[in-house]
Amino acid sequence: MSEQEQTRMLAQEQAERVVQRLMRRYSADTHRPVPPSVQDSAFRDWLGLASGMPPAELTRASVEQADTRLIPLDISRQRLCVALRATDGAIALVLADPFDRDHRLWLEARLRDAGHPRTRWYVTPVQALLGFVDRIEQTRRTDEALHTGVRQPGLGVPAETAALRHINGVLRQALGAQATHLHWLQAEPASTPDGQARPASGVWQMRVEGTLRRTVVPETPGPSFDAVFEALQAAATRDGHLPVVHAGRQLTAHIRVLQRTSPDGQVQRAAVLRLPAVLTRQRQPGLDELGHDSGTLERLRHSLQLAHGLWLVVSPPGAGKSDTLHALERELGTGGQRVLRLERPTVSELAGALAQDPDRLLIDELDTPEVAARLADEVLSGRPVVLGVAAPDPWSALVRLERLGLSAPVLAVTLKGMLVQGLLRLNCPSCSRPVAPARAGQPPSVRGAGCPDCGHTGQVGRQVISRWLALTPPLADLLTTPAPYRALQAAATREGYTGLQDAALEWVTAGLVSLEEARRVAALAL
Repeated sequence: MSEQEQTRMLAQEQAERVVQRLMRRYSADTHRPVPPSVQDSAFRDWLGLASGMPPAELTRASVEQADTRLIPLDISRQRLCVALRATDGAIALVLADPFDRDHRLWLEARLRDAGHPRTRWYVTPVQALLGFVDRIEQTRRTDEALHTGVRQPGLGVPAETAALRHINGVLRQALGAQATHLHWLQAEPASTPDGQARPASGVWQMRVEGTLRRTVVPETPGPSFDAVFEALQAAATRDGHLPVVHAGRQLTAHIRVLQRTSPDGQVQRAAVLRLPAVLTRQRQPGLDELGHDSGTLERLRHSLQLAHGLWLVVSPPGAGKSDTLHALERELGTGGQRVLRLERPTVSELAGALAQDPDRLLIDELDTPEVAARLADEVLSGRPVVLGVAAPDPWSALVRLERLGLSAPVLAVTLKGMLVQGLLRLNCPSCSRPVAPARAGQPPSVRGAGCPDCGHTGQVGRQVISRWLALTPPLADLLTTPAPYRALQAAATREGYTGLQDAALEWVTAGLVSLEEARRVAALAL
């Protein structure tokens, strides 16, 4: 059961208790039997007289009148009350249980916080009020299904200002292109023909398939840099979350504000949005569908059959590590196994996950030595853990873990192996052309020249490449010695580990990846 379904069920149970309490009070006051429903005319007349409030006909009210800032929808269900804005500017408060003192005190506190607006109080049966709340939610879902952009929890789609309309247009374009990041940067200052300084403008860039592209915004001129920057800050929560909606789905972007002072004393600001993944598939891809080499996956699965140990998934940032961990979570969670996946957990979050006694733990990145120390104890005690580490190669991953506090002896006795992966940007099929080798000995290569189909980058789509590195006893012994990591790398090479170079070269030979791209990802010495 989802959290939303659970909330609705609890609210319905609360409504039933209120109905029973009101029915008993009606019977005690009027000395009449309990009516068949709250819609009974005698019950409704008594409810208005006993509360001293006129009845509200919510069937005639428009959902646009609902003030969900004063009373958010989730609170409306819990406390059985709604707020409506009347045409004369007053607030109409409609209650289903006018005798609940706690709810009245809560509403009065909300009115004080809102500046004591002029109010009128009404009463209505429980089912009529819940039916109106359902209408508001249905209208909001319909609006969000047609909308892409910023949303506000409990309020749905906010009214669009010029800056917000500008932001939503860029979000629509970025999410449609499955961009991972958006950058809002301050443009060079300009002046009018008479020499007056213009308000600073901004430039949007989005990262698609690892490449930054300038975003085309149809509005000319658009809102100023400061207007958009302040709208972003106003829409974000204190912890840097930006609620957005896309195709009827409620998503969350993460915003980071950057600021620096230039040598001439000017303050320059920028905003970076990490966008949520928008899947076009009906389900998450499995491990075999991510594009990993079949031999690599076979070695990974064989190693994961061990009852205990530590396994690493190593890739540079943005190279698919999290997708691999998601797929592993689903695959390992079959057969009655309880698998938990955490992303950058705190000490308390890790302790909470361990209290659930998982059969296997998947962790996407460690941030603090305290978490690393707790994790080391768990791995040494025999709990199997798969850990994602952002690093370009296995040796950098080991250095990162040692700096966090996972010592070489701990790694030597617990580490079973590493899945090392990267992402190659594929040549655009519309503009790919053969390229003559720059010098003798280089393999033939193909490169995208750039065209409208690829945004003039020469590349469309990405392909994962991966290799498995098992930590054999000779490599584990080297970890516990003062030998430099170059010695560890040389020993791994003697055992047949070639890094990602041979995998990248296969795609170059097939003409699907340029030699420059393969060199960038896999450090090809060609």
